[in-house]
Amino acid sequence: SLTNHGRYTWEQAGPNRTRLRIQLVDARGRLLKRDYHAIDLAGPIAPGEALAFAFAAPAPADPGRYRLRFDLVHEQVCWFADALGTRPVELALDVPPLA
Repeated sequence: SLTNHGRYTWEQAGPNRTRLRIQLVDARGRLLKRDYHAIDLAGPIAPGEALAFAFAAPAPADPGRYRLRFDLVHEQVCWFADALGTRPVELALDVPPLA
């Protein structure tokens, strides 16, 4: 879920919409792909509002240990972590070899 603690509505449409983006990071913390996957918001999120949602993202092609780093992006403007100093959420991901 996402909660907007800011002063502006996160818009779901338009050239400067807000999206949740996923970065692919290796087990050592090295960035492998900054724009690994993007998730559109289901609707605008006004200040103080929260939105819970489910999503699917592709697994990396190669087996190994990864981290998925989630950060909001104001498209064509900034990544929230870069501009606002927010801390992205990271989740571990283990991709097993194909049998």
